[in-house]
Amino acid sequence: ANLADPRHPLQARLTARDLGLGQLESFFPTLTALGGRLDASLRASGERSSPQLAGVVQLKEGRFGLVGGPTLEQIALRLRLERDELHLEHLLVPLGKGTVQATGLARFRGLWPVRLAASAEAVALPLDLVGVANATLQGKFNFAADLDRQRGLDGRLALEQGLVTLKGLPGTTRKLHPASPLLDVHYISSLDRVPRRASPAADGKPSRAS
Repeated sequence: ANLADPRHPLQARLTARDLGLGQLESFFPTLTALGGRLDASLRASGERSSPQLAGVVQLKEGRFGLVGGPTLEQIALRLRLERDELHLEHLLVPLGKGTVQATGLARFRGLWPVRLAASAEAVALPLDLVGVANATLQGKFNFAADLDRQRGLDGRLALEQGLVTLKGLPGTTRKLHPASPLLDVHYISSLDRVPRRASPAADGKPSRAS
């Protein structure tokens, strides 16, 4: 890249192979953990005010932790840059005995993101991360939003097929009954009840059932 002449078109390339991120942890005081192996091949070209970016970034065996939060291990990530779009092709974050997997897309105008979209699926996600003990979450999330410098973020977050499983209540040893349908219990409405048959009276005339 010719940095001396601002009129010169930008031409830059960045390549990394098996780069260890642990050596960068000391530069971020708010992090308690940073690690993993990074592979990257990135290119930038065109006008400096609106450069065209392309390439692939991949993280294996990632490790990340913030002060006061849990440390995430074995993170896997793959990003692909293509013109004015950033594709999240794969994200896997193990959390306890559960996982979160996600894909997504960010569309840019210059260097400013103008459109965000993502889909994620949580499997056996422990809710103690948000203060709910003995519970897990399973479900699919969809997020889409437009981003404007003046109006900010305008979007929608939806949860589909959400399921919260409680393994027990804090402070008690009582077991919870399953909320799934019970095979030996049948529920009927009052409109479906069959009236009793009238029983014959002693004189042979029908009488009402009590």
